[in-house]
Amino acid sequence: MGEGSSKPVLFIHGAFATNIIWAKFVPLFKQAGYECFTPTLFPDLRMHRHPPHSLSKMSLQDMVDEASELAHEITEDTGQKPIIIGHSMGGLITQKLTEMGLSNKSVFITPAAPGDCFNEGIQMGLSFIGELKLKRPGFSYKIDDLSLDFLALNKIPEKERLAIHKTMVYESGLALENIVNPYADENKTGIIDENKINVPTLTIGSFHDRTCIIPLVRKIGEKYARIGGEYIEYPDHAHMITMEPNAEDVAKDILNWLAKTA
Repeated sequence: MGEGSSKPVLFIHGAFATNIIWAKFVPLFKQAGYECFTPTLFPDLRMHRHPPHSLSKMSLQDMVDEASELAHEITEDTGQKPIIIGHSMGGLITQKLTEMGLSNKSVFITPAAPGDCFNEGIQMGLSFIGELKLKRPGFSYKIDDLSLDFLALNKIPEKERLAIHKTMVYESGLALENIVNPYADENKTGIIDENKINVPTLTIGSFHDRTCIIPLVRKIGEKYARIGGEYIEYPDHAHMITMEPNAEDVAKDILNWLAKTA
């Protein structure tokens, strides 16, 4: 950890991903004077191949605990609570950390939904949830390339997809099950009380998102609008917005929002 920064930012990636997803964001944030922390959660378990069996026992709460330790370390080392920016599952983790009072400001990018944003009229049929139902939560698995292309990389040029395929890692089926069925999770990690949040929040949705589909993300935006949170929707982006063409424009919009809320 660095010392003395007045503007630390903790970036949290999503399911099956690593910190590589922030490659287009970090240079712009550093240029703007932010100190960037881009961990890969549980790199010794979430591996590209042959993960240990213990990965299958890792819950969403375990991931929140790991991220919260990082947030505490950053606060201790820099003297400032970090801005926390999370994508997809990392967006839900970020919502939890924000509820816990660990952030200075928070950005939820195409985030997985907390429990109260699910309802019978809004289903995640075109999402990794559909694939998850074919798996068993007691196991770990890696999303296959065809599903990844359809669900997350649909706005990334085909010639760039192979390199992204190679970065994907195994994920805990239990952690994903905790997202799908938050009320069945004994830890209730995916249940977020927005009334406990007292810092600025920004929710970002992508119209062509097939993973965290836009009706759900709009509900997340509405949830945090009740406490003053802001919402931006991008009409030409999809789920992997941080790696898509023009991702730098999204990063600049976030930087502008951070400056405005300062």
